[in-house]
Amino acid sequence: MATKPNPRTAASANKNLVNYTNKTTNYIDKTFKYPNQTYTVITNGITGQTQTVSGIVPGSTKVKGSDGTYHYVANPNTQYGSTTNPYMDQLQTVNQNIQNQNEQQKAYLQNLYNTNSGQINQTYDRSANNAYVDYRQNQKDLKDQMSTMGVTGGASETARIKLQNSYGSALQNNETSRSGDLTNAYNNYMTNSNAADTQMYSDLNDAQSEYMSKATDYETQKLSGASDAAEAAYNESVAQVDAKRAAYIKNRNAQVDTKKASLRAAGYTLATSTDANGLHHYTIVKKPTTTSGGSNSKNSRAGGKSSSGSSSSGGSYGVLNNVSNDNKGKDTKDDKPKDTKSNGTKGYNLQKIGSFINSNMTLIMTGKQTKVIAKAKALLKAGKLSALEFNTIASRVTSLKPH
Repeated sequence: MATKPNPRTAASANKNLVNYTNKTTNYIDKTFKYPNQTYTVITNGITGQTQTVSGIVPGSTKVKGSDGTYHYVANPNTQYGSTTNPYMDQLQTVNQNIQNQNEQQKAYLQNLYNTNSGQINQTYDRSANNAYVDYRQNQKDLKDQMSTMGVTGGASETARIKLQNSYGSALQNNETSRSGDLTNAYNNYMTNSNAADTQMYSDLNDAQSEYMSKATDYETQKLSGASDAAEAAYNESVAQVDAKRAAYIKNRNAQVDTKKASLRAAGYTLATSTDANGLHHYTIVKKPTTTSGGSNSKNSRAGGKSSSGSSSSGGSYGVLNNVSNDNKGKDTKDDKPKDTKSNGTKGYNLQKIGSFINSNMTLIMTGKQTKVIAKAKALLKAGKLSALEFNTIASRVTSLKPH
């Protein structure tokens, strides 16, 4: 013989269901938190200025800002956190090499000029010395000639002056040639030296263009790589949270679904729903139909305790719509009042009440209790419900809350 369970009232059960749903939602939100999408500071190795990427770059250090919020700074020992740019370092090395080469080239040209000018001076010094030796020898020869010829006086002086002028002209020609050769040597040195400087500046400019382009590309790739790494790390964290959340929900739903199957097998009518987190819920809207009015109170109360307790297992709660809290432990037939005449309709039919509530459960669970009561009032006016049946429906519908 089937016994009637001892259910909670609809209001109490539904309140517990709402409280459970809120509690579970809060638990999920608190336990399965997504990582904060903060930012990481990256230093530009060219300008030294800081830039930011969204998310947490792996290997970064957590830092508290002046505003009290936290962010991250890329580790200088990682590829994303380097505060210098390798191409800028290479550029400095290349520039230094170019300048060293220029200094060496100009030192060589200076030595070459010094050598050439020294050789020129030596050559013309010898020429001047030879001209002097020739002049002195010619003086001696002239003196001997004049003495042999017996020339004296004005003729002798004229010959001596002519000899001096010849010597002076030779010296002047020698120095003119010296000056010309030294000038040419110097001009050649300056031309080569200026050419070396011009080449140096050209090489420096080419190196600047080449390595600055590489340095800029490096910084762009570093920033992009850091951003990609941060996004990948964030997505991985989100995936881990989602997996844990899904596993939790799957486990809870399995428990609830098992309980729903058990209750339905026992003859309960359920209203089911799924909340925003994907958790399954159910509400008991109709208890099993009893087969005899003779069930004893002790068994009835025991059955009621079992049903009430089990309806909360797995974290779900039930609502029995076809009995009131005042009728706990009583058989359904004993619970019915005698037929009474009210508004032209006889009796008090629990099955009719339960059928009406079940057919309008969607409206009830979506918060449209007023509309359901209006429909019941229309049946009352049409004589299809008694006043007692209408009052029972209105009470039950009002006590049920959407979830």
